[in-house]
Amino acid sequence: FQIAAMRWVGVTEPDFFYDIFHASQVPPVGRNRGHFRNPAVDRLVAQGRVTLDDTQRKAIYDQVQRIVAEQLPYLSLWHLNTVSIVHRRVQGYRQHPMGALFSLKDVHLEQEKTP
Repeated sequence: FQIAAMRWVGVTEPDFFYDIFHASQVPPVGRNRGHFRNPAVDRLVAQGRVTLDDTQRKAIYDQVQRIVAEQLPYLSLWHLNTVSIVHRRVQGYRQHPMGALFSLKDVHLEQEKTP
């Protein structure tokens, strides 16, 4: 087996809070899979989307994070390293920093060697 380790690429734009927590983003429209509804969060994430000043945006998203931490509609799990265990017959696997299925782009299965 080959073992490859990868660090998660950090989120640098807090606008993802809109997709995950705004009431209008319940599937199939968006990614609010927990069907979370909070009018204060809705107002804040909408405001954060149109606020250009970084200091003001930080204050807005700090409030969003406080509310979400108190109500806990989502349990975020953080793993510093992602580990892939790949059978020796799997060739071409390269762990992609974005994850998803990009790592499988060049994968093929090598024939088993007979003694």
